Amino acid sequence: NELGYFPIYETDKYGFKNPSQAYNKDGLDIVLIGDSFTEGSSVHQNKNIAEILRNFNYNVINLGMAGNGPLIELATLKEYAKQLKPKIILWMFCSNDLENLKYEMSSSILKKYLEDDNYSQNLILKQNEINILLKSFIKKEKKIKSTTKEVNNNYIRIFSDFFNIIKLSNIRVLLKINLQFTEKRILPLKEPFKEIIKNAKKTTSDWGGKMYFVYIPRSLVVIEQKRVENLRNFVLNTNKELNIDIIDLENDLLNDHPDPLSLIPFRTRGHFNEKGYFLIAETIHNRIKNDGYISIKFKN
Repeated sequence: NELGYFPIYETDKYGFKNPSQAYNKDGLDIVLIGDSFTEGSSVHQNKNIAEILRNFNYNVINLGMAGNGPLIELATLKEYAKQLKPKIILWMFCSNDLENLKYEMSSSILKKYLEDDNYSQNLILKQNEINILLKSFIKKEKKIKSTTKEVNNNYIRIFSDFFNIIKLSNIRVLLKINLQFTEKRILPLKEPFKEIIKNAKKTTSDWGGKMYFVYIPRSLVVIEQKRVENLRNFVLNTNKELNIDIIDLENDLLNDHPDPLSLIPFRTRGHFNEKGYFLIAETIHNRIKNDGYISIKFKN
């Protein structure tokens, strides 16, 4: 693990990182939608953003999952958050999300969530079926790996290590050498991204909720921030055009922090550490509080 320990966490009945009692509440204040940063990679569950927001007296459900991109997040919103109807959706965005979107757009099933407002697989009602399918899949994979695939995996690992050496991947990471998010790379994703965010806002508004777009810098290293500046401008401007409230953690938290590198493991890159996640949750709390939102616990 990035912080030198293996995080311990509990999943709810749907497989998300929530205590089971999180659903037994009189209404929901906040649902978080996002990827590994939202899920809380690198820290124990009681140190992730959702849990810290619970400590600020909000009823919270965390629907973040590592590897998610905008289209899967829209599907998550429609399959789960739409049924839960929270007062606030926190749409957590990180710069690698558009890379994920490139692959998600090749899925005919995922694209239905964008193309058909009424499309749903009713996943929240099918957890027993999902569990059976998952158990069957795991059993099948175990059987395969115990035979020929285990040998193949060894070759894949050897090839992967060799390929990384050829690319000098680790050195490139340390030196922060990477391809830029050029306008050419962003261009094909602009329209689908805008439509996804627009769709998410409408879906949230339809049940009377409010959506915040939370921008999370993927790296706090200056050269990396400059590398994704055009991407950052694009996603923030898109949300401004759609009149979506923005919590820009780069401006609202990191630019004023005396030592932002202290918020990530070993001052290099990756997910946030416990202190970083706390400050993110605190920044979100302060913003929605300043916007006049009062948690359901205090209203009752």
